[in-house]
Amino acid sequence: MKYAGLLILAGLFITFRRITQAARWPGWIFQTGRFLACWDGIPVSELAVSAAQRKPAALTASLVMLSALNALSSVGWLGWLRRLPPYARPLEAGLSSITMAGLIAGLIIIERKIAGNFRAKTICASGYALILAGAARLLAPLGISKLRDTPAWCLCCAAANTIVLLFLYWISDACFVATRTRFVQVIGANALLAYMLAYVAYFTRYCFVLLPMVRRVGME
Repeated sequence: MKYAGLLILAGLFITFRRITQAARWPGWIFQTGRFLACWDGIPVSELAVSAAQRKPAALTASLVMLSALNALSSVGWLGWLRRLPPYARPLEAGLSSITMAGLIAGLIIIERKIAGNFRAKTICASGYALILAGAARLLAPLGISKLRDTPAWCLCCAAANTIVLLFLYWISDACFVATRTRFVQVIGANALLAYMLAYVAYFTRYCFVLLPMVRRVGME
């Protein structure tokens, strides 16, 4: 079933077409475009996790490699890749590094492969966050920019997110209040569902705004 799913995804990636619009006065000219390769950090990191079988050493090596690729891109050494077609360009290493760092934090805090009790989890997670912050400090000369996904910004985000995850774990698990938050466990257990909820919220807001306008136009 897994291999069949990969084949289906590959077929969809090849055959997918989308409608794009180019602003040319006096109106819009619609064009056909291929799959837009962006926000690929989640699937790329998930593939790395599947390949590494959740081994901390392999995941750490993947994080180092992604951060190194991001650093090389920030200094302009990988500019020649822009000459490749969009579908042949490599992944977005910056956002993928944040996702990979979060998966490692999950192994430390949520699972028991690295630390068995809350005290050990706190020590390991705090040390991990300090290492990420120290690496961000070393890479700060390359710039700290969200728009450019610089290595320092990505590693700072990963360090802060590790502390936030540890705090949430302390509230929900260590303080035994998980029974009061069962209604959000379904969302928390499915990362893609949580990722898509924001777009559902955007759509709901526009529905409440646009529907009265459509009715008003129809009455006129």
